[in-house]
Amino acid sequence: MNFGEALTVIKAHVKVARSSWKDGRYIKYFSPLAHGFADAFEVDGIEKPLLPFIIMSTVDNMWVPWSPSNEDTIAEDWIAI
Repeated sequence: MNFGEALTVIKAHVKVARSSWKDGRYIKYFSPLAHGFADAFEVDGIEKPLLPFIIMSTVDNMWVPWSPSNEDTIAEDWIAI
C-alpha cells in the first residue's frame, strides 16, 4: 500500500512497516491518554497538551517518535503487520 493508505491503517491502531524493513522495525499510532499519560505535559514550567503521534519500534526493542522520510512518503511497499 502507499503511505496515505498506511496512515489510514495506523489510525485504526494497526502496526505497519515497509516491506524493505527486514529487521523487525514497525510503526504505530500512540495516543498518550489511551496509554495512561496525562492530557498535558509540562516542560520549563509551561504546560501544553500532549497529542497523539506515531512511534517506531526499533531493532533493539525501544520506542522512538517517528517522522517519515521523503522516501517513506512515496513508497508503495507499506504492509500491515
